[in-house]
Parts: sequence; C-alpha cells; structure tokens
Amino acid sequence: MATSLADCLQTAVRERREFYVIQRTVEIAVQGGRVARAEFAPKVIADGTLFDFQQQSRDGHVDFRLGFIRLDWTLFEGGRRIAATRVADSVVRQAMAQAESITDNIAFQVNEAYRSAVTAWIASTTHARRWLRRARTTGSCNCGSARVRPRPTEIADAQASLTRAQQNYLNARYNYLIAMDRLEYAMGVGQTPMTQASKHP
Repeated sequence: MATSLADCLQTAVRERREFYVIQRTVEIAVQGGRVARAEFAPKVIADGTLFDFQQQSRDGHVDFRLGFIRLDWTLFEGGRRIAATRVADSVVRQAMAQAESITDNIAFQVNEAYRSAVTAWIASTTHARRWLRRARTTGSCNCGSARVRPRPTEIADAQASLTRAQQNYLNARYNYLIAMDRLEYAMGVGQTPMTQASKHP
C-alpha cells in the first residue's frame, strides 16, 4: 500500500471531529481551574437614592439625597475556594481521561482498518492473481495442445478452475475496496453524509 500507518493516524488526527471536541473540552476545564485559583479583587459597589418627604404635595421634591460607595471583600469563606479548586482539578482529570479514551478508540479503529486493508491488498494483488494466472495457464495447456487432444472432462475442469480463480480474484478485490472504505471512514475522510455536512456547513 502507498499509505503508511503513520500517515493514516495523522490524517485521523486532522480530520476526525472528535479531536477538536475533546481539545475544546480540555481547554474549558483548564480555564475553569485557572478561574478557581485566581485571586479575586474586592467588589466596589456605588449606589444612590433620592427621598421625597413632602408626599402631600403634588409636585415632586428631592428633600434628601443619599449616595455611597461600598467595598465588598470576603476575608474568610470557610474553605469554599479550596473546594472549588479541588472540583476544578477533578473536572480537568475527567476531561483528560475522556480525551485519552476517545483517542485510544480512534487509534484502535484506524489500526484495525489499516491491518484489514493491508491483508485485503495482499490477497487481491498476490494470491488471487496467482490463482488466476495458474488457472489460465492450466487451461491453455489442457485445451491448446495439438498432440494430445484433451478430454471433455479435462476441458470442463479447466474452465471450472478458471471460473473459480476469477471469482476468488473478484472477491478479493471487493474485500480490498470494502477495507479501503472502512479505513477512510476511520480516518474521517469517507464520503458519508456526516462528513459532507461538516465540510460544507
């Protein structure tokens, strides 16, 4: 085969959408951990109120103005920040474990599809062609001899052998094409509705 296993794995990393999803998941989890460990500045709250004490009058008056600036800074949280940091770390570990599981699954799919494609390629290019060539040679020797006239049963056996060899070759070729389609699907480049939708939104 012209394509190596390393090239197939690299293509799967580039084309499979699962890698982008798990990468984003890990990035979000890591960002959550950074937020949990960040040092927060105090909250500065500014507010104001207008009071009208002459409510019996129809005209509105502003009798009292109140404005304030408040600094809100929690000095003790009872271990809430530590708990949030531990939760963020567990989320990161969970995302990493999920990413490792998905990558191992994709690598296994590509490896299995590549091994099947190599086996089918060897069968279609080597064994099946050898059977077909041997059957044709045997048939031509049995049917084309001028000195010894072949019997009808020998001719029938030669033709049957040639037919079986042709069928074996076509079956091997079919298995090879199926294996190549499965390999393309495992790499994420197969012509399926999902891949076409992802490439042409």
